[in-house]
This record gives sequence, C-alpha cells and structure tokens, in this order.
Amino acid sequence: MLHRRSLVPDDKLTGQEERCILIDGTIRRTPVAEIFVETPFYSGPTTAVCMKNPLYDLIIGNIQGARDATNPQQTLQSTQAVQTRSQTQTSRGLTPLVTPTIDFGSEDIVKLQEEDESLRRAMEAAKQKDNPQFQLQRGFLYRVKTNRRGQERKQLALPEKLRQRVMTLAHAGVMRESIVPMSVSQKVSGGQVCLVM
Repeated sequence: MLHRRSLVPDDKLTGQEERCILIDGTIRRTPVAEIFVETPFYSGPTTAVCMKNPLYDLIIGNIQGARDATNPQQTLQSTQAVQTRSQTQTSRGLTPLVTPTIDFGSEDIVKLQEEDESLRRAMEAAKQKDNPQFQLQRGFLYRVKTNRRGQERKQLALPEKLRQRVMTLAHAGVMRESIVPMSVSQKVSGGQVCLVM
C-alpha cells in the first residue's frame, strides 16, 4: 500500500524505510507507516510506504484482504429485508468506465518533445549522437537502457505537458494492472516501449 506522506502524522511512522522501484528503474527509499484505512476496497490496519508526490493519495495494491476493484462490495454486504432506492440503483449494473481521451497524434508528440525545456539536453545529445543513451528514431526522442543481460530497451521521453495525462491514463483507465493481467514488468521485459518521466 502506498500513501501520500503529507497525510500521514509523524507518530504513525515506524522509523523503517522501504525501497521502491519506479517505472523508470530508479530506486527510492521511502518511510514506512502503520495506518488505519477505511475504503470500499480495503478497511483495517496496514503497513504503507509514504511518498511525497504519488499520483493518488492512497494506492492499494495486491494485499491480503483487498477487495476486487470491479466489485468492492463483495464481502461488505449484509443481508437485509428491504433495499433502499440508492441500493436498487447501484444494483442495476456497472457504470461505464470513463477514460481520458488521447487527442494528439505522433507528430504532436515530436513537436512537444522538441519544444520541451526539460528534454532539451537529451534532444541535443541525441542530435549530435555523442551520447548513446539518447536516440532519435523517426523524430521521436528515446532513452536507451541496456540491462545486465545485454538486452536493450528504448523508453519514449515524455514531454512535461503529457506526463500527468499519460500517468492518469495508465493508472485510472483500462490499462491499469487490476484489469489487464499483464504486469508492468512483463510489458517492459517484452520489449515494448515504456515511458520516461
């Protein structure tokens, strides 16, 4: 479980630290806290790592006692003789999944990469071909990483304007791991392009 650090009181911290591996491969040491959580998906005491700036205030992973994201009420419903109006409305079916739309094409990404100040040095290194860590292919800027086995991975460098939008799409939409069974590590090791923040 991951929790926003600013929402955790200091007296809940255990003094321990956990290492978290981020999508770009960096490892961050984060404090650990003992907290009580009450949500439709998990309720009870738990141990959580605390990060300064996560995408959401609370992220519940595959932990013991967590409910399925498609049916958070599966173990909470108790028997009763009468259903209220709001209960009958919720039992009619699932609401459709709303996902952010992608209203830009590949040429827009290339343009945003060229204009992005945070990618300027990487773009110059790729154009001058003096740093093999960065490459331009069909106008796209990629960071190239080679793992211990010699396998090369190309990561699309995201312009700053798109970072929040892509992360929201990846974590809140149909791509999230609770719906798509393939884990992020399997996607990356399968040779697909991942995104650099």
